[in-house]
Amino acid sequence: MDGSLIWLLFTFLSFSVPVWADSFDFGRVRVGTSQPDTLSIKNENPVDLMILQSTLTAPEFSLPADPFSGDGISILPGESKAFQILFSPTGTGHVEGQLNILTALGQLAWSLAGAGCEEVVLLADPPTGPEGDANGDGVRDSNADEFVELLNTGNYPVSMGGWQLFDAGASEANRMVFPTNTWIGPGERVVVFGGGAPQGIPGQVFVDDGRIGGGLRNSGDEVYLFDPVSGDTLASAAFGSEAGHDASVVRLDSASPIWQRHTDFPGDGAFFSPGRPRIVVTHLTISPRDTAIEAGGSLSVTATARWSDGQESPVAVENISWGSSDESVLLSDEPGSWFAQTLGRVEIKASWHGFVSDTIQVHVTPPDIAALALVVSDTIALPGDELQLTVTGMEGLDSRVLSETEYAITLSDSGVIAYLPGRVVAHEKGRATVWVRYGDLADSLTIYVAGFGDINADGDHSLWDIVRMVHLILGIPPEGQDFERRAADMTHDGLVDIRDLISSIQAMVGGSVAASKATRSKRPVGWTRRNAGISIYPPDQTLAIGFDISGSLEAAALTTATGKVFSKTTIAGTKGMIIFSENGAVTSAPEAIDLIDWPQSTNGNWVAWGLNGTRQILDEVARVPVTLALHTLFPNPSNPASVVHYSVPFEQDISLDVYAVTGQHVKTLYSGRAAEGAYRRAWDGRDEANRPVASGLYFVRLHGNDESFTLKLIVMR
Repeated sequence: MDGSLIWLLFTFLSFSVPVWADSFDFGRVRVGTSQPDTLSIKNENPVDLMILQSTLTAPEFSLPADPFSGDGISILPGESKAFQILFSPTGTGHVEGQLNILTALGQLAWSLAGAGCEEVVLLADPPTGPEGDANGDGVRDSNADEFVELLNTGNYPVSMGGWQLFDAGASEANRMVFPTNTWIGPGERVVVFGGGAPQGIPGQVFVDDGRIGGGLRNSGDEVYLFDPVSGDTLASAAFGSEAGHDASVVRLDSASPIWQRHTDFPGDGAFFSPGRPRIVVTHLTISPRDTAIEAGGSLSVTATARWSDGQESPVAVENISWGSSDESVLLSDEPGSWFAQTLGRVEIKASWHGFVSDTIQVHVTPPDIAALALVVSDTIALPGDELQLTVTGMEGLDSRVLSETEYAITLSDSGVIAYLPGRVVAHEKGRATVWVRYGDLADSLTIYVAGFGDINADGDHSLWDIVRMVHLILGIPPEGQDFERRAADMTHDGLVDIRDLISSIQAMVGGSVAASKATRSKRPVGWTRRNAGISIYPPDQTLAIGFDISGSLEAAALTTATGKVFSKTTIAGTKGMIIFSENGAVTSAPEAIDLIDWPQSTNGNWVAWGLNGTRQILDEVARVPVTLALHTLFPNPSNPASVVHYSVPFEQDISLDVYAVTGQHVKTLYSGRAAEGAYRRAWDGRDEANRPVASGLYFVRLHGNDESFTLKLIVMR
């Protein structure tokens, strides 16, 4: 078997200092080398910063040429200056020191700390063939080519006479004993081979009796350096099967369980290098150096390693351990790539195997934005709703979403809405404008908070809202939007039903309906058949008539004199509701309701809904005379044709005419004798000369013996 054991010392220094930093923790760098880095000082005071003197309390740290000595240095307000500082470890121990800088404005102090480490190299599995000839004697032997290398990392020569080197389980007879006159000076190496005749190996070289101890096992072993006089184990190293891969394995720290193969490091590609320093990385440099990027932008960095043989090579960013001093400002989305979320200054720290590291400063600045776009998830809300708010900055073809810390929000009415980071909360009914400002740029939008029951969000709780609520209850297309259904849920139970309709009507008319209605005559309560339809006689303070009748009916043919009819036909029949109105507001039903063109031979149920949510089933009653009435214009508005529905109580002369809003006669739809009954006449939107009339407001007038009725009609083209 063949193997090696090397003790090396490494210490590393890397830092970048803002003016008020108070401590530095250094990494590791090899003994006998110096690690340069930069001390950056910025004057954040309104007056000049005079640096008079500096003091370093540990010799391992130094300022080349001491730039702070002499007549002093002046740093202007806002100015930064950089000075080189060196760390040159002389031993493996922990180093602590302090840098004090005396200024005209006071004293600046930094705590400095560093720690040494041991490097351990083991060769337990020499490659086969000539590549495995570690001792250079021309013969590859698995036992003779194993070696142990010792390095004096101290400051004084060490006498090794009588010390023993062996592996675990070796008998005293198998221990290699160093000659009495063996000395190893500071920084010198001693190599012990298992056997053979070593050739071309620098430094002091020794051979054992054919193998080191009992032979290093590539499946795992331990190596000891022992002083039999004092009985002390001076050093030891344990390894496992990771050493059985045709190359020496490296452990950067004697306390570390992690081993790396000699061939993992760039150089001449050798499997081992007895008597010579292993080629190792001494510096890690991140590029770009201290830099600035715009908020919303991305930063990609690269890493370069400098080796002890003077070579440089790139390091894959995924092999680096990265860190940000403030991830709220700069967030890494993948190794070596960073996204600037908001404004600020951040340190990016990089470490390779914990052995070397580097730090750069990144300043995230405001982006160059030409315009703002303010968007909310909806501009119509109900009290208690939360609307997501997004602000986008735009420049040419590029855009990005701004973070909440980059812009300012102003509200025109904080009683209507409130702003929380990234969202708007609706409080009470009303309108409010949201203003967003970013530097000199601004944008705004208006949010309307509707009250419950204001389904069409027009600011008024009116008949149109009642109509839409009936559509939602009956399932009449179009299907209700989310806002409509939430606004219609007056009872806040997650459903839209007759209880919400009654609550909505109550909210609109309150208790004034009963007081404003005349006392109803003593007509019967119920319904009766007519030769042209059905008549309903509801109880006092009826606000709606519900029906569920058998058979399929044309919805457009279901009309009434004083109410609006909503219906839905299914396989089982037709159900619906009649809502009564006057000048766009809900009222209670008149004493009689004539349902023109409704079939008389249908079986069904009729229900009267009262102001307080009362429900009364209506039964069929005896026939009651009809009245002269102009019932409905359908459709209204017209485009341009419409059908006029009217009824005549007894035979008489009538006239049905259309007038312009100026009072000018437009056309006579009917003039002559009419028998008792219900009628309908169509108007095609033309005048007496058969010319199309213009869009606008018109009046349809029905005149009988001693009564007349007028309805408004809007023509739209």
